[in-house]
Amino acid sequence: MAPVNYGSVSIGRNVCHFNDVSWGLSEGKALSQLNTARLVLMRHNFTKSLGQFQSQELAKLERRVTALGWHPKVPYLVSAACKGGSIVLGRGQKGLEEEIQFTPVVLSEGTGPGGAIFSLKFDENCPNGLYTAGLSGVVQRLNIANPNNTITYDNTDDWNIWYTGMDVNFSNNILAAGNNKGVVKLFDVRTKTTIQKLRLHKSKIHHCEFNRRDSNLLATGALDERNAVCLWDLRNLKNADTDVQAVKYFDDFKGANIASFNMDGSRLLVNDQKDQIKVYQGPVWTDVLTINHPHRQFQHLTAIEASWHPFDDIIIIGRYPKAENPKAKPAPPRPIEFFDGQSGELLYSLYHPANGIVSLNALNPMADVLASGMGSTVLLWQSTRRLEKLSESKKGRKGTTISTAMRSAIRGETGGRESGSEEDDVSKTKKALAAGKKTRSKASVGQKSKRAMAKLVLPKRRRLTSVQCRRNPQLETTRQKRRRERNI
Repeated sequence: MAPVNYGSVSIGRNVCHFNDVSWGLSEGKALSQLNTARLVLMRHNFTKSLGQFQSQELAKLERRVTALGWHPKVPYLVSAACKGGSIVLGRGQKGLEEEIQFTPVVLSEGTGPGGAIFSLKFDENCPNGLYTAGLSGVVQRLNIANPNNTITYDNTDDWNIWYTGMDVNFSNNILAAGNNKGVVKLFDVRTKTTIQKLRLHKSKIHHCEFNRRDSNLLATGALDERNAVCLWDLRNLKNADTDVQAVKYFDDFKGANIASFNMDGSRLLVNDQKDQIKVYQGPVWTDVLTINHPHRQFQHLTAIEASWHPFDDIIIIGRYPKAENPKAKPAPPRPIEFFDGQSGELLYSLYHPANGIVSLNALNPMADVLASGMGSTVLLWQSTRRLEKLSESKKGRKGTTISTAMRSAIRGETGGRESGSEEDDVSKTKKALAAGKKTRSKASVGQKSKRAMAKLVLPKRRRLTSVQCRRNPQLETTRQKRRRERNI
């Protein structure tokens, strides 16, 4: 197969070569160091805030949660769907002195058995659009504001064929949906017509996702014993008749739950149905990280899927270890774990009191609220650190009131700096005044500041000549200005 010209990309049969500049592999040293410092600081703040995360229940659905997602441009709008077909929305409002309060809204009651929704995605161009695909064989776009205004792209009308994975490419206006037979259908979002129908896998396609940087790159994860994860060129798919070759085949898995790109599209995250998490690095998509992690699968459990941090290389996944004695109680811990996507180091483990199996996790675009699907419960995790700071500041304001004279006495006693808490300094000053000790006056503080200023080596001011002042009158001093006016 001859390589296809891909603009800044050259695609052969098994390798995808991207332009180094477009993929950020040859940035300047200064910019790279600055970005690294920012990422280190953001990661430190994020992992520190995880210690303050507490969970609250958004909704209790009638059956287990099967799909979860945030709106990419509305940071506090989340949606979850269950095996019975119910869809619930969570709208959050952030106040000045309170945590983010989420209000659950039932968008769809569902149809019960046979109505499971396996994939959902918000419309980036419209806050009221929600794409869904599920067991009923229907791919549609729901309108949150007007449920009657629903657009249906496909309906199989066959209980033997259903959709399990779906994603939307908003730059090309293409919707890709994979079904349980290994077939991917491409739809035009604007004209609502079918562009192409190809069988890309031999068994059920579990996940479809477009690359955020290159909109022509599509990743699929299936339950095949060979080539479970593949990368496809969208232009080859649209022009193919029957047989099409993938850009890259991955033979490391016997079934994959997810194949997801990170924020800049340079890395691919894959986790299987047993105990492996792998990260592949573009542009040649080589295996750069392997994490051994227990997340086994059985029939009546929503497949455990890993997810990326919205703007950092942090992997989020629920843990489901195998107990040595299944009947022993309590069960082994089942936390939500956060891994470093570069080194594989475990950064933090987030525990829930119920110790349930958390299959789905997704951080909102601001990375301050985590949505999780634990059984049939939709959980929202957020930090309570801000509330504690506000309550402490309020208590401090109500506790003591220090006058200006007392503050000056405190500064004089401590040499111009406040040390310790305000209450301790006030008590020390009161004791010193009761004992008859003299406190430093404002004059002594002023003299000390003058001596400190005298020690500073300040640059000498350059005196401007009369010629320079004529060229730029704004630079002349007051004395030169008076002299010029006197001469006039």
